[in-house]
Amino acid sequence: MGLPFKLPISYAKSATTKTFRRTGGVPLKIRTALFSASLATAALTVGATFPGSGEQAFAATKIEVVVNNDVITSYEVANRARLLRLIDRKLGGSATRVARQELVDDKLRLQEAKRLGIGVSKEQVDDAFGTIARRTKMSPSQLASILRRSGVDPEELKRRLLAQMAWRQVVRMRFQASVKIEEQDVIAALREKNGEEDVPKYETTEYNIYQIIFVVSRKAKRGTDAAQLRAAKQLQRSFSSCSADLEKARGMHEVVVKKIGIRTQADLNEENRKRLEDVEEGRLTDARKTEIGYEMLAVCEKRVLESNAAALSLMKDKLQEEEGERLSRRFINELRRNANVQYR
Repeated sequence: MGLPFKLPISYAKSATTKTFRRTGGVPLKIRTALFSASLATAALTVGATFPGSGEQAFAATKIEVVVNNDVITSYEVANRARLLRLIDRKLGGSATRVARQELVDDKLRLQEAKRLGIGVSKEQVDDAFGTIARRTKMSPSQLASILRRSGVDPEELKRRLLAQMAWRQVVRMRFQASVKIEEQDVIAALREKNGEEDVPKYETTEYNIYQIIFVVSRKAKRGTDAAQLRAAKQLQRSFSSCSADLEKARGMHEVVVKKIGIRTQADLNEENRKRLEDVEEGRLTDARKTEIGYEMLAVCEKRVLESNAAALSLMKDKLQEEEGERLSRRFINELRRNANVQYR
């Protein structure tokens, strides 16, 4: 279950960052979301194989690269190249070369994660895939269908997400204690950005939030999903006060109510900022489909503050992310230097 606030270190970014244009048959919003998928434990562990990458798929392929005894096949390179062309049409003929290097780096990332005992579950990967789908206003199955029609195996995107998510944990484990952004550095960066002596004040909205989830288990009877969605919509229509209606929600069948607490706009991810900005105090957001059911957020208090706290928080996040990316690049370069990589 994802919480409606952001994590300090974002998914590792690909070296193929570009400006997107609407070309070909795939909408701009899908290519943009595929690139920016940032973020979201049981059956899948680091180093496991996804469905669709078994012996039959590899039968007619050849080994292109061996990375510390792990192989990369021509099938994998071709799949990743198609995905990269979908994300960035400008890659063209260089997509194969970029794909090969990215796959080498993914092997190194996953090997290091395995060495450190870091695991990423299938549910976490599926949730990240679902986040991409939601950003493009589609279901995961609709996104998978569009990818297939574009010649891209959806499991290739999931494999890429797996490597990114595992690597984020590796970087955090190794460097989080050393990534310390001092307040004076944040203030200096803000002053430089705004060209002012004083740190500017901004309006920000502060929320007191509760999370309400209408649970739909994987083994639920047919019709349960639709019934829970109807119940969620009915609660949304009748909900007018947290003091009275949260207790009503707690008494409903297969409903979980969880206190999130005080959050400012700076604490929320982009999706939840948009969900909350137009919701009045004492009301609920629309129901959002998740891996475990339908989630709504109750706005129990809402007030506008004038403070430099939001600006300081956003700049601190930005500086932490920049430092995290610098350390990530340094670490992957170190792994490359120490790796035994053989190109066939």
